[in-house]
Amino acid sequence: APPAGPARPALVLTSDDHLPGGHDRWLTADYANLTGWRRWIAVAGADHASFTDLGIFADQLGIDIGATTPGVRATAITRRYVRAMFDQHLRHRHQPLLDGASDRYPEVGIVAR
Repeated sequence: APPAGPARPALVLTSDDHLPGGHDRWLTADYANLTGWRRWIAVAGADHASFTDLGIFADQLGIDIGATTPGVRATAITRRYVRAMFDQHLRHRHQPLLDGASDRYPEVGIVAR
């Protein structure tokens, strides 16, 4: 993001080993520059590939990608949180899921606003 980051909604979905102030300094710096609505959401047990179709295929093929959250579950989480962001910002329908912890998704944590 540019130094005076965009004033648009931004959702960052990461595994729980990519947290603000962690080893991804560029991501922390870019996130800090965002000036619009923002959420940094971490999924426990996820891996980088968990947020793509690769997690599902890896599970089916028995390939270990380093995730403990199954690919189907990680895909459901990704879809739900992205849909919630779109519903909130494109359809203007408040989404409580983006405000805090959810019993339905206990492996998800909002780590920065």
